[in-house]
Amino acid sequence: MRDIIKLSALGFGCAPVMGKVGKTQALRAMAEAFGLGITHFDVARSYGFGCAEYVVGSFVKGRRDKVTITTKFGVVPPRLSFRTKALIPVARMVAEFMPHLKAKMKNKSGQLLAERNFDIAYARKCLDQSLIALATDYIDIYLIHEPDLDSLKNSAELCRFLENSVNTGKIRRWGFAYQAPQDYEWAGTLGGDAIQFEGNIKTLPRCGEILNDARQRIVTRPFMGGFSEKPALQNMLEDLILVEAMQDMGASLADVSLCLARELAGQSGTVLCSMFSPQHIQKNVRALSKFGGDPRMFKVVSKVIQAAVQDIQKRN
Repeated sequence: MRDIIKLSALGFGCAPVMGKVGKTQALRAMAEAFGLGITHFDVARSYGFGCAEYVVGSFVKGRRDKVTITTKFGVVPPRLSFRTKALIPVARMVAEFMPHLKAKMKNKSGQLLAERNFDIAYARKCLDQSLIALATDYIDIYLIHEPDLDSLKNSAELCRFLENSVNTGKIRRWGFAYQAPQDYEWAGTLGGDAIQFEGNIKTLPRCGEILNDARQRIVTRPFMGGFSEKPALQNMLEDLILVEAMQDMGASLADVSLCLARELAGQSGTVLCSMFSPQHIQKNVRALSKFGGDPRMFKVVSKVIQAAVQDIQKRN
C-alpha cells in the first residue's frame, strides 16, 4: 500500500458550491476555513452542476502546495440550458426567503444527478476536465463517485486506468466514495487507497467492517445533514449512561457527533463538513480543538462505537 497523504483533520465539503451556495460566499468561506487550518477541499465533477471545481480551482491558485484536493467522477452533471443556469441564483435567493421550497429543490437536484457513467472513456474525460477546472497538474485523491453493482460492470479495467493515472502523475491516490456504508460489502475488495463514506450515529451500525480497513478514510455528513436524527444520539448516550460525562465536559450533541466522525476517520483521515458561515466554520474548528484530544471525549465516543459494533454482532 502506498504512503498515506497528510490531510487536515477537518475538511471542507464543496457539495453546495454553485448550487445552494454562490461563488462569492463559497470563496469567502474557503478563505475563512483555510485561515483556521482547514487545508483539505472535497469536490466532484458533478457538484454545482459541473461548475464547483472551477470555484475550487480559483481558490487554490497560489495555494496549491498548501492544500490537498479530492474530486470524484461517475455521477454525471446534467446539461442545463442557458435559461436554467440563469435561474439558479434566483432560486437560491427564493429558497432563503421561502425555506419550505428547499426540500423540493433538493429533490429536483437529486433527480438531475441520478445518471451514472463509469466507462473508461468517460473516466479519462472527467479526469482531464477536472485537472483543467481545478487549474492543477495533479489531484491528490480521485474517487469513483457512488458506484453501484448495476453500473460498475468494468471494475478491473477501471482500477487499471486509475493505477496508470497514478503512475503518470495525474493523481496521487484513488478510491471509492460510497453512496451508503453497506456498499462496502461488495466494493470493499476492489482496491484503491482511500474510501469515503457517511459516518454518524445513524450509519454507525453499518460501519463496523470499515473501521478495520487500512485505507485512508474520509467521513462525510457528521451531523446527518442537520441533525434530523438528533434523538438517536441522545438516546444512545442515555442508554450508555454517558449524558453526565458529556455535560461535565461542556460538550453539546454536535460536539460529540463531530468527534465521533473524527474517530471513524482515524488518525490519517478527515471529516468533511459543508460550512459556509464564519460562525459554523469557527464552531467546528473549536470543537475539534477543544475535544479532539480530550480523553473523556475519547471514552464517550469509544463506548458509542463499541455499543454499535456489539449490536451488529448480536444481530448476526
